[in-house]
Order: sequence, then C-alpha cells, then structure tokens
Amino acid sequence: MRFVDLANQFKAQVRVKKGECVVDGKNPMEMMLLEASQGSTMELAADGPDAAGAIEALAALVASGFGEM
Repeated sequence: MRFVDLANQFKAQVRVKKGECVVDGKNPMEMMLLEASQGSTMELAADGPDAAGAIEALAALVASGFGEM
C-alpha cells in the first residue's frame, strides 16, 4: 500500500511490470496481481507532467525496502 499511496500523490500514470504482467501502479488490486515478493525484479514506467518525479520517488521507496529494512 505504501507504493500505491505514493503513486497516487502524482498526476502521472504509473505502470509496474513484472515478467509479462503490467499493472496500474495506482490500483491496489492490480498491484496485488504482481505477487512481487522481496527480491523480485520489476520495471517502473510513468507518463504525465510529473513522471520523472514519480519514478524517482517510487524507485527510492523500493530501494529503501519500503522503510522496513
């Protein structure tokens, strides 16, 4: 939920890809479909006026272990 909450602070569309599955990074139900556990590799993409800021903030959140590490 931290990822979704942060993504929703931006106007940009956020997409997250794991393998062949691509979901809306602002939709908690779709994010659950990724089944992304610790150590998973994901790709982030964003389109919109604040896309660069969204990618930077979301990548930092993931890199920090969601503040749990």
